[in-house]
Amino acid sequence: MYMEFTEDSNIKFNVSSCLDENALQQIETKFYGGDAKTACNQQVELFFKQPTHLSLSFSRNSTQFSHQKFINEAYDVAQKLGFRANSIPNRSTLIVLGLGAGYHVPLLLEKLNYVDVIVIENNKALETIAHNNINLNSLRETCIKRGGNLKVLQCQNYSSFLFQIKQYLTERHCGILADISLYRHYNNELFDEIYEKFTEWRNSLVSMWGYAEDEIIGIRHTLANNDSLRVFKKSDFSCFSNTTALIVGNGPSLDLVIQDIKSFKGLIVSCGTSLASLLKNNITPHIHVEMERTESNHTLKERYLSDPALKNTVLLTLNTISPKTLSLFKNKLVFFKANDSASEIIKLSNNIDLLYHCNPTVTNAAAAALIYMGVEKIILSGCDYGFIDEKEHHSIHSQYYNESDRLSKSKFKGSFYVKGNNTDKVLTTRIFNESKKSLESLFRVNPKVKVYNIGNGAKIDGTLSTQKFPCDVAEYNNEYLLHTISTFKTVNSTHKAINKNVSSIVEVINSLNRKILSSFSYEDVVNGLSKTIRELEENTYDRAAMILLSGSLKYILFSIQNHTNHISKNSEDIYIREIKEQLVKAITQIKLEIINLNKDR
Repeated sequence: MYMEFTEDSNIKFNVSSCLDENALQQIETKFYGGDAKTACNQQVELFFKQPTHLSLSFSRNSTQFSHQKFINEAYDVAQKLGFRANSIPNRSTLIVLGLGAGYHVPLLLEKLNYVDVIVIENNKALETIAHNNINLNSLRETCIKRGGNLKVLQCQNYSSFLFQIKQYLTERHCGILADISLYRHYNNELFDEIYEKFTEWRNSLVSMWGYAEDEIIGIRHTLANNDSLRVFKKSDFSCFSNTTALIVGNGPSLDLVIQDIKSFKGLIVSCGTSLASLLKNNITPHIHVEMERTESNHTLKERYLSDPALKNTVLLTLNTISPKTLSLFKNKLVFFKANDSASEIIKLSNNIDLLYHCNPTVTNAAAAALIYMGVEKIILSGCDYGFIDEKEHHSIHSQYYNESDRLSKSKFKGSFYVKGNNTDKVLTTRIFNESKKSLESLFRVNPKVKVYNIGNGAKIDGTLSTQKFPCDVAEYNNEYLLHTISTFKTVNSTHKAINKNVSSIVEVINSLNRKILSSFSYEDVVNGLSKTIRELEENTYDRAAMILLSGSLKYILFSIQNHTNHISKNSEDIYIREIKEQLVKAITQIKLEIINLNKDR
């Protein structure tokens, strides 16, 4: 609920004229249609009757990961102290879309304990008016005393907004997103886009952090896969430039073209669970892509991964893959995953390339790898990243609709709608949307690659929407790839590099535990965690430590912020005293897992 003001593109004037009070009054009156102070006050009152606010709590979970154990135990402490997830927060972040006359900003800070305040204003004329009406420096001092800051930013487009918000988060910490209000003071194209995509970009900013145990699994698997790891470069795949590759996802729109795939002459690339859908229709892919590292994922698909029809299929995968999956394929090409602690360690002693934009789903890995190999024409089939009907979330031919398969018990619920491809809109999930955005980033940095999106899933920027396969597809032969991968040399041993990295990571953890043990307040613990995360992210010489530790620390910090936002201020220090032991225990458990990496070998 808000009062609408619309930016008038005709409001342009010489900044020096702002010193004339009559000129200022005329501009304010034109913009607000009356008294600016009254209008701002009325808008703030309306906002707090139905605020645009998002609060996020990480729920209890039965997993044995250290950060999740801590979240469970800390949640129980918070519950005893009166935690209510939907209560008015003790502190929050505020993003203001439009400074205008400025009167609304101090009013907002009076209504709620907004600690971090980010104001977006591109109109220099309006910003000048606000500086004449309110004391922004005084408001900034208020935010600093509350433990945060106030910044006025200029964002020329949506991408610029996201970039600057991410920059601000690196200066502060992820916990400031636990509670966040979005206040749209007036309408323009940029502000409307930010407002309409509020849930999407907030979710994106608190996603994809990873966690220590997952990285440790990746290191263990990388060590076990050592004999299958090869050194190769882009130039080794020179013949793929004339290849048309069909990336087969397992979305519901695969059903529209699966019969046509049987006569497709180009390179067929199955991804994850789409393999079962293809095999069921007697289609054997030239390449199959897997990337999940967990043993449970391998078990779910082992029956299809072991199919004799795949004897000449090349497994395209990442270094973190389960060794059991890798062992099922005679022919394999293992890429080194970017932003992965094991890959960073291997890079210290090997001249390897890292594969970027290969997360979070297997179709991302497929597209990134194919483009690396020089493929310049790609068709996306069944890469829906959403669904029209929640009951029809995957191909009808897949394991999800086989009642004897464990995957049939999976449920998919959409979080929000996105623009559709060959359809108006589709429901998507947080992970599906992140996968789509990762593809868009990949295509943006590879503009020469022509990508067709066939189906009725989510619209993917950088692709051409189509409903049928192109006609000019040359016949593909897998023999060249089979020969090429047989010539690659094995990577050097990484044991010494791992020893060195283990020692540095253990020291980071020991230092953090010392900070926690000497902490007695909410501010001490949050500042200690955020400083450690910031130091890890700024240390470009030890990226393995940052990748391994920062995700778990962010989940822990975020949960502490959320819990303390929603218990009484008087209970905060009690909460901190009661969670300190569990916090040290969780971080120490991560340290022991890291130390055991050497023992495992």
